[in-house]
Amino acid sequence: MDPFQRKALAYTALQRLWVNLDPESAEIRWQQEFAFMNLPDALKTPGTWYQHEGEAGFIEYYPSGDAGEFHAELPAGIDPASIVVIPKVAGFPSIYDRMKGLLLETVAVQGEANVQRMIADMDELRGSSHAGRIRSMISGDGFTALMAGKQAIADFLGSKLQAFSTVELQRNRVTGFEAGTVLLLYSLFRQLVTASPAAPANLFPKMFDPSCVPSLPEMTSRFIHDCFAAGMGEAANQAIDDIRIGGDATLAASRALLPGDLDPGIYLDSYYAGLQQAALRYMAVRWGWQSVLVFAALSPEDRQRAEKRVNAVEEKLVRCETALMYAVKDLDGSRYRDYQHSVRDARAAGDEKKAEAILANIFDSQFFYPNALKEIMSNHAG
Repeated sequence: MDPFQRKALAYTALQRLWVNLDPESAEIRWQQEFAFMNLPDALKTPGTWYQHEGEAGFIEYYPSGDAGEFHAELPAGIDPASIVVIPKVAGFPSIYDRMKGLLLETVAVQGEANVQRMIADMDELRGSSHAGRIRSMISGDGFTALMAGKQAIADFLGSKLQAFSTVELQRNRVTGFEAGTVLLLYSLFRQLVTASPAAPANLFPKMFDPSCVPSLPEMTSRFIHDCFAAGMGEAANQAIDDIRIGGDATLAASRALLPGDLDPGIYLDSYYAGLQQAALRYMAVRWGWQSVLVFAALSPEDRQRAEKRVNAVEEKLVRCETALMYAVKDLDGSRYRDYQHSVRDARAAGDEKKAEAILANIFDSQFFYPNALKEIMSNHAG
């Protein structure tokens, strides 16, 4: 693989992480990840509880030593004095800085004009006017489609979903959260047009009402509330469940990806691209159920169901997001080789249980690599 290809893969891994939810959230998590890595080894002990300096909430570092879980409150039985505070680290380059640097290093290949256009798109995406622009674009074009009939709405939302979840996402023109909420709108519309009894005619225009909300996700959330208020709660529930089914299928297909004759770097890049597609679907599901929970008139049973489904999809989303962060940390494959050596050493010592636990953790719990590499790692380590 030539130097340009290596830089391109590094850029793609960073970019995928940067847009997965939105740039601001990615930058915060990036800085926190580096701050944790900057701790002395003696403080990075699996099973320890942490808190980032100046931040609310607590992180339980898994005994496996590969990831952690966020808790808004400290669970009973955990001594507050045992919490390790992770100090902020000043001067660490942002994801944006690293992406921009990689682009500038490839001017000779991509051309000055192309690189500057890509940087301009990055600047717009993280700018204060981006969310309002996307909201206004979807609402304005949506109202135009609305006047042309239901098929025009379906065509409009389908085409926007295709663009947002692929080309626009890859070019830093939308966030994964925005792509996910277009998916929510599309799924809601498909359920509403086939619902029995039929949805009230005055419900559809509310789908594209931009008033008093600053972003597309919040416009979509309010529409879910409108669906429940109009007696179409079951249609909304089914729309969210349909996306969850699609997310599970996308994740399964990604994990089943075979390497074929692909370069290892390109193979893994394709795998993580699939995880990102699963993640945006899980984001849509999480936002959908969170939006349902805002509806005050939910029955206790419906509220319990929504809370349960938020928690279930949150676990899947965290695993995908953790893997996307991991992809950036293992660009050179050194961590893969370390795991391979760990499995080999465990088996050499006759500890098959430990070897299987390592494999199960990185493949089945953390989604760090596609399933095809599990057999390869296992065989090579044997």
